[in-house]
Amino acid sequence: MASSSSATAAIRPGLQRIIPLLDRLGRPQNTFPVIHIAGTNCKGTTSSLLDLLLTHFGLRTARFNSPHLREERDSCRVAGKVVDAGVWQTAGERVIEANVLDQAGQVAPSIDASPFERLFARFLVSCTLTTPAPQVLIVECGMGGLTDATNVFPAEVVLASVITPIGRDHAGFLGDTLGQITENKLGIAKENGLVVVAGQCPEVRETNLRRWSVEEEDPRLLGEDSAEILSTTRRVAETLKARLVRCETPTGKTVGRQEEGEWRVISQWSATLPPVLQTPSTTRTATTDAATGVSLDDSETSSASTSITTATPASLASTLFTNGPFQASPGHTALKTPLLPPLQPTAPVLSSVSTALSTIYAIASDEPPSARGLQGADRHEELRLGLAWALREGGILSGPSGALSEGVEHAIVSGVESWEGRGSWVDVPLPLPARSAIEEGKTAALRLFVDGAHNLPAFSALFRHLQAMRQARQGSSSSSALTLTLLVSFSESKKKDGDLETLLHIFAQLPFKLAVLEPPSLQGKLKALSLTEADRGDEHGDGDGDGGGADLTIRVGFVPFSTPVEGMPWVSPLDPQELTTLLQAKIACRTQAEEVQAEAVTAKSTQWEIISLPNLQSALLWASKEGQETGRPAGEQSVEGSRDSLVVLTGSLYLAGELYRLVDQLQGRAAGRG
Repeated sequence: MASSSSATAAIRPGLQRIIPLLDRLGRPQNTFPVIHIAGTNCKGTTSSLLDLLLTHFGLRTARFNSPHLREERDSCRVAGKVVDAGVWQTAGERVIEANVLDQAGQVAPSIDASPFERLFARFLVSCTLTTPAPQVLIVECGMGGLTDATNVFPAEVVLASVITPIGRDHAGFLGDTLGQITENKLGIAKENGLVVVAGQCPEVRETNLRRWSVEEEDPRLLGEDSAEILSTTRRVAETLKARLVRCETPTGKTVGRQEEGEWRVISQWSATLPPVLQTPSTTRTATTDAATGVSLDDSETSSASTSITTATPASLASTLFTNGPFQASPGHTALKTPLLPPLQPTAPVLSSVSTALSTIYAIASDEPPSARGLQGADRHEELRLGLAWALREGGILSGPSGALSEGVEHAIVSGVESWEGRGSWVDVPLPLPARSAIEEGKTAALRLFVDGAHNLPAFSALFRHLQAMRQARQGSSSSSALTLTLLVSFSESKKKDGDLETLLHIFAQLPFKLAVLEPPSLQGKLKALSLTEADRGDEHGDGDGDGGGADLTIRVGFVPFSTPVEGMPWVSPLDPQELTTLLQAKIACRTQAEEVQAEAVTAKSTQWEIISLPNLQSALLWASKEGQETGRPAGEQSVEGSRDSLVVLTGSLYLAGELYRLVDQLQGRAAGRG
């Protein structure tokens, strides 16, 4: 579906084209129940988990994600698999025709839909052509929420509007402040609808899940950013008379052992399923199942409204509201799940598992319109009851002492691990074998940790996880030195949005982010009590290792992703040479205070190597030659005095997608994808 003109090959928020296009296609957005997802990070992982869990519970799903990794067709999955090629082809032809023909097949003025609008319409048409038809759609917004092309669903088909963690990104389109960005993303919320909000403050683990008021938004506890996000969310939800679910960010406890030679950190935890919260004006006591919190009230049978709310969140949030608390109805309480299966405790995984499970529980336990004093039938009653039964049968509601069914455990693990490019390990076959592989007679492969982080919150989470992996790795080996190789690509939009300066700054801070501090020895503690500055300064010396980090070599290779990106001809990478120059300057211009901090935290020197590379293939060979031959790679056992080596590909999902296509080609799988 190539762009017809340069004018269409751009990001153009708004519903003025997608709605007429869908009208010509028979309004497929009105056909299916939908879970609609907006946010800055974790949308894809949350959608993948919802997909696998709902499929296990017996529902046939269809899922829309953007951007794709391998090809545009990956954006549409039905029953967990990429949509049938024939269905995709037919849907594409119908969308192209609808762009220039009316429903009667007569030539009509061109709608001039953008590539993304045509892609989403193609997904909806594919759902109508698939047999058997999907029972639930899971739809990820492209950008923002209010004016995103996916925001076309009438209120009565939306099971839940899900808001994943929000951060600063796409400021040029969504707003300069976190409040404005939050309002835009909450544009998917519906009047009298259900809104599930992921944990917005990873540092705060204790949350009052039965009540959400201004007291729970204290910036002294949450920080200014999280407080602004949560207060804006509550204000908009109250104006919409929506019901809120506030998810908790769980903590993971490391379990088992880290296998020798592996970087993978494994944790287990229990998730807390929060109750649905309502404002006093809409809260009514309802008869509920004490075990599940699922309402037992009968639904009325009058027809529901089919209108789409058009008022903006900003205008809604500025109208008169009581600023009263949201609270759980009597009989509704938070439930603790059994211990979940072992997973990597990255911030996206922790958040997504909590949000996905909470969303399903909220849909199952949500009250019908009649229990909330509203007219209209609960057209999703059968679906809710089915989910409530499945939650009980799957062991999710059995409490901390219970156990999940094998099927639920498999769905959770698959939902995380099948979502490629987000904290994934990838083995890349190399055309030139590494020296160790030749000696051992093995096929060479470069192991990469691939994470499509592309904004400040995502990079912060990635670097925290790399630090945790390094700490665990050092605990299982005699090596303390590390060579970290980063293959990085940024989209041109990062410069236009003003995000590039901030992203390069956090890269320059990598020695601090990755530092692994050892507990001080008794001698170090005595030095800390000394009255002399000289003695206190020795605490960070090399003599006994107190407080000292490890030797660290950071190698950054900036590389462009290939263009054009299928379906997104406007996307282009930043010049690697420009990025190399900017990061070198950023490191060279660190303040004296930062240099003192670096010496105090890392103790030993950090060596930098920053270069530009022409393409992905040359970047992989560069990473393999230096990263593998000068350091112990992931998967190899330690040798006394050796260096660890870790290679990470990050910065762009377009670069990650190019990597997966290359691996498919090298492994000969491309022709077998169907």
